[in-house]
Amino acid sequence: MGPGGPLIPAFEAETGLHVTYINMAGGPLQARIYAEGPHPRWTVAWFIGDAAMAALDGAGLLQPRIVSDAISWTPAARALLPADGAYAPTGLTVAGVFLTDGGAAPSTWPGLLDGSAGIGLVSPVMSGTAYPVLSALFAAAGGSDDGHALLQRIGAGRLQVAATNPLLIAQLRRGDVGLAILPSQAAYTLARREPSFQVTVPRPAGLVPAVIGISTGASPTARAQARRFVDFLLTPRGQALILQSTAEGMAWPPIEGVAPPPGLPALGDLTLIHPDPVMWGGRQGEEIGWFRREIAP
Repeated sequence: MGPGGPLIPAFEAETGLHVTYINMAGGPLQARIYAEGPHPRWTVAWFIGDAAMAALDGAGLLQPRIVSDAISWTPAARALLPADGAYAPTGLTVAGVFLTDGGAAPSTWPGLLDGSAGIGLVSPVMSGTAYPVLSALFAAAGGSDDGHALLQRIGAGRLQVAATNPLLIAQLRRGDVGLAILPSQAAYTLARREPSFQVTVPRPAGLVPAVIGISTGASPTARAQARRFVDFLLTPRGQALILQSTAEGMAWPPIEGVAPPPGLPALGDLTLIHPDPVMWGGRQGEEIGWFRREIAP
């Protein structure tokens, strides 16, 4: 989730607990969790993308019922809760917005086929945070086959693939691409800092939460302590600290009574879909394999 900032010290001061915070890219983090399997050295996993979290749940690695029924979820966040309560949204993001440096952007995914300017996308082969964008793109396009066809029709001449979000933004600055497809939190963070950059949310766009889960292999004491961290994040103070601590704070809050960060459009004004996390989590290896074979290694 990026640098810990003031979030971790605030939680430690309030609870007296000690936190070891391990900041890793999404792909290596998830690989580490799977490698440790039933003998985990982690207690809490926190990242963007409920498809990956649903896959961890399906592998039996997450503790069910981690949050209280008393949480005042927004309607949008409540609709994202899994049936077994094994993970919880800590913020709502849009996977796959269009970022331009002052230029025009299409309003729909098929609109990417028009024009001649380069289009940039982060590779899910290289970046774990890129798969939620890819799955949201495919879901918005009408499914896996239609999503494949869209990327292939854009073509190798126009589609530029970067290893990370910062590298893709650098390509946009240089003019190597005219439009970058990025997670909303990265795009809005940049646009807030540099107003020349414009964010367009396509219709429809994929609603993808930041999610948190607790290891089923942790001790009962560790699981109880972890629930305190989850509860802390789902308070107005916790939400404010997330915004101060990491770019992922540029998200719509999942609880009632908390205003979204300045610069975000009203969530209700957007045309959104929620890619099925169980289906797309189960397809992650297949879709990344397709991307490696057909788009970029």
